[in-house]
Amino acid sequence: MSFTRPLRSALFVGAVALVGVGSGSAGAQASLDIDWANIQWPPTISQTLSAVQPTANVYGQVWIDGVTSAPGATSGLIAQVGFGPTGSNPDASWSWAPMSFNTDAGNFDEFVGTMSPTETGTFCYTTRYSGDGGATWFYAVNGPDEANSTCPGPYGVLSVSASADTTAPSTPDGLGGVGSATSGVSLTWNSHPDTDGDLWAFEVLRKWSRRPDRSCWRRSSIRPPSRTPIRQRRRVSPTGISSSPSTRASTVLRPVARQP
Repeated sequence: MSFTRPLRSALFVGAVALVGVGSGSAGAQASLDIDWANIQWPPTISQTLSAVQPTANVYGQVWIDGVTSAPGATSGLIAQVGFGPTGSNPDASWSWAPMSFNTDAGNFDEFVGTMSPTETGTFCYTTRYSGDGGATWFYAVNGPDEANSTCPGPYGVLSVSASADTTAPSTPDGLGGVGSATSGVSLTWNSHPDTDGDLWAFEVLRKWSRRPDRSCWRRSSIRPPSRTPIRQRRRVSPTGISSSPSTRASTVLRPVARQP
């Protein structure tokens, strides 16, 4: 579904994205000068932390004078939606995901995309657009609720909460080694029944010791340091085979649930 709202003429901010300088070839497509862009909808998103379920759709519109008014997607125009800490400016440090062309909206091209946060908290999100393959980006200059106190300006507010499901799936059986070398050991285990339907991955932990009187649990799979044992982790697919550094070790699997 496309969400659009009337735009006052005063909202049109004339601007041109910077064009990166680089070597080109004959017949290469010229870069596009973007004149205006926004976050169209929504002003806020509430998300339960999940490994598999992205956020609700985010819509953004972009205008290139004399270009986006043509029917269909504009060739060479790409869009992304991203989020970052409140109080920060959008840049490469934010988490970005591609958006796809959604529809023509008058003289604008409208894009749609989702985000997949990996931690709880409150974040600001926005959209950005490029007409030169991502060498430069034009960030949204308007948003659906620019007066909000959390992310004022051309941003939306993303609130991510923890899942109420804190019970891990059961531990699989049949863990065993299928091969070893000086660089590591290969492990296998029986397929997990996933009766609750929320299995996402396993954490592979190794208990190792360089001295009989000292040991600790270690999460694979980085080679143990030469001196002090440290704690590490690796997530592997539920039916995969894992490889971990060789050492005097016993290994266990700890299942990790995907969130609703």
